[in-house]
Amino acid sequence: MSDTRPAASPWHPGEMEMQRRAGSQEKMAVAGPRAIRDHMPEQHRDFFRQLPFIVMAAVDEAGRPWAGIVEGRPGFVDSPDPRGLRVAALPSPADPLRDCLRPGAAVGLLGIELHSRRRNRMNGELTMLDDGGFSVAVAQSFGNCPKYIQLREAEFSREPGPRILGSVEWMSELDDDARAAIAAADTCFVASAWPGDAERPGWQADVSHRGGKPGFVKVDGDTLTFPDFAGNGYFNTLGNLLVHPLAGLLFVDFASGDTLQLAGRARLSDSDAAPAFAGAERLWTFTVTRAVRRRNALALRWTLREYSPSSLATGAWPGQAPARQWLPLRVGRVEDESASVRSIYLAPADGSAPPPFAAGQHLSLKVVGVDGARLRNYTLSQTGGYRISVKRQGKASDRLHQLAPGDVVEALPPRGDFTLARADRPLTLLAGGIGITPLLAMLHQLSENPAAMPATLLVYATATVAERAFDAELETLRAGSGGRLRIVTAASRPETGRRPGVDYQHAGRVDIELLRRSGADLAGDFYLCGPAGFMQALYEQLTAAGVDDENIHAEAFGPAGLRRAGHDGQTLPPPAEHAVPVRFSTSAVDAEWRPGQSLLELAESCGLNPDFSCRAGACGSCRAVLLSGRTTYLQPPEYPVRDGEILLCCAYPAEGSPPLQIQD
Repeated sequence: MSDTRPAASPWHPGEMEMQRRAGSQEKMAVAGPRAIRDHMPEQHRDFFRQLPFIVMAAVDEAGRPWAGIVEGRPGFVDSPDPRGLRVAALPSPADPLRDCLRPGAAVGLLGIELHSRRRNRMNGELTMLDDGGFSVAVAQSFGNCPKYIQLREAEFSREPGPRILGSVEWMSELDDDARAAIAAADTCFVASAWPGDAERPGWQADVSHRGGKPGFVKVDGDTLTFPDFAGNGYFNTLGNLLVHPLAGLLFVDFASGDTLQLAGRARLSDSDAAPAFAGAERLWTFTVTRAVRRRNALALRWTLREYSPSSLATGAWPGQAPARQWLPLRVGRVEDESASVRSIYLAPADGSAPPPFAAGQHLSLKVVGVDGARLRNYTLSQTGGYRISVKRQGKASDRLHQLAPGDVVEALPPRGDFTLARADRPLTLLAGGIGITPLLAMLHQLSENPAAMPATLLVYATATVAERAFDAELETLRAGSGGRLRIVTAASRPETGRRPGVDYQHAGRVDIELLRRSGADLAGDFYLCGPAGFMQALYEQLTAAGVDDENIHAEAFGPAGLRRAGHDGQTLPPPAEHAVPVRFSTSAVDAEWRPGQSLLELAESCGLNPDFSCRAGACGSCRAVLLSGRTTYLQPPEYPVRDGEILLCCAYPAEGSPPLQIQD
């Protein structure tokens, strides 16, 4: 005889009350027993086995839920049977989650695969805890939809393990660094719990995922406001918070492996507050009472590939955009311009109009790899749309050359002062290698009104003919200029078989004599962009020939600028050739400087936001106090700094310097 008794409801009173408020209680009464099982289906068991990390929740002795990450090589999670899970790893001793684990404790597990947007939840009881990991008995197992999950690819930067490698900070309130990290986040994990009742005594713990566009969490002091978007209607998290308002939050810096874990009190806002954020059905707030920030906590690093379309369809907090909001840009197409130069066409990922820019300005891109995030500047090489043209010459450029249509990168809005000062005087544009990009954009600007274009000479130098890019594009611009644009190409080491006068006009380096022969007007304006040696040599020859210093304009990112007249005779110590520890004291951030990056780039890779403008040592916006250690510059900055101050944008640890301490 078959058992026809109805399946027991998986919902507790808080979940049912939230379902009632949403008008879905009857539907969930039917759907719940079907969707939420007391065992793990084979598909879920296989899914957990392939994961490199799980998100976990547990409750401490004060009744506070904490959320954290446990990571390991795929296979570290195993399911010996449908009602059990074995995790062969433990949270770090510095993780507050570690102290919550004990036999009999309620735990919530979230298996989430960011690169496929799959996720499954399993809540149960910790049955065994030893030095090698822990085991969990299944109480509830269920799947979740992929909405609001940003697509990210993961890789290990080191072997995972419980060792404490970075600083650990306990705080009773948020500091500016924590607030900035939360305000920029697109993902959060929420730990919640239900204390049980007479019918079902004992704690139940749960951990869930929340996602949105960067800035979807509103920060007001120590209070965070979350929009609650349409989901599966289970209301596991909000149902828990309705009964037991203590909760835990986990924010992950996917580029650096830093984590920020918060404990606090949640409150559901009135439903009529939801219109403040487009796409939200309701709002809830979280007030921080405890915070733990762990630097370099995770071995995993993630690269953002795409924002969730569901996230991009949501709104933003009125007036809450940060001063330096990261702009998600989606790759539209890529084109090879030469053997080493690739153009990448970008547009805002949410389909909005891109911020305007002037020809010659650049994008500052966040380039993410296993060694963390690096900020790199790339000039927009055309007008009318975002196109960067990147020469393959290092880790950051290698990463960008791997981008494909549909991928997403993050950038700061266009900036830079290397733009046409005036266009009513003769122009000479001098490009060395990939330095052609801002000058190419200027030519596009000038070509928009050919009749008003001044007499313009472009001298474009590369080491070999094969390295030269944009030949067809430049020829189109020349042909449409009405004779106002002349182009001279130079190759310092032309390949055998290349024809002078056909494949290039000049063999050797560019110098003042070539400029004179090519018709450069020494009374006009000169724009230089290229390697430091290329620009410095031409600058000195131009000034020696009588060109006014104010008529020579040069592009520079950090240390690549000109050493202008007046700096002669200054000797600077060389920069360090090995890693140097750096502490940003105001933000209490410890980092490791590596050769090839300025101290400003190091600060930005740690999530800090120092003031800056020119990034070339000319304006003084990035001044900081050097508390200890020694720094240097590759060339003296134009801006005069006082004793004890440095310019972050172009300062480097000096060779032999002890660890630096900077008051940021």
